[in-house]
Amino acid sequence: MERLGEEEASASVTVHWHPFMIDPQTKEEGEDYMAYNERRWGSDGWTRSLRAKGANCGAPFANWKTWPNTFKAHQLMQFAPHEKEGRLKHALFEAIY
Repeated sequence: MERLGEEEASASVTVHWHPFMIDPQTKEEGEDYMAYNERRWGSDGWTRSLRAKGANCGAPFANWKTWPNTFKAHQLMQFAPHEKEGRLKHALFEAIY
């Protein structure tokens, strides 16, 4: 997006966030992190690359104790004014991860 702005001064970019629940079967109150991963995937080994990539950009997923049910967060995003979606998503991520 930065290069596009440099090359074409009149260009604009609009980001639209779309909900996607990884597991709609997650208990409403969330689940214990390890119990969830063992139930769903057999272990939390799949998170190793996620944690490594996250650490590189300031999201280490270091104290993951709960696997959240994100349904209500998705609903909240539906009501956010478009210009505030990114800030709301960031705040939700900060709160849980």
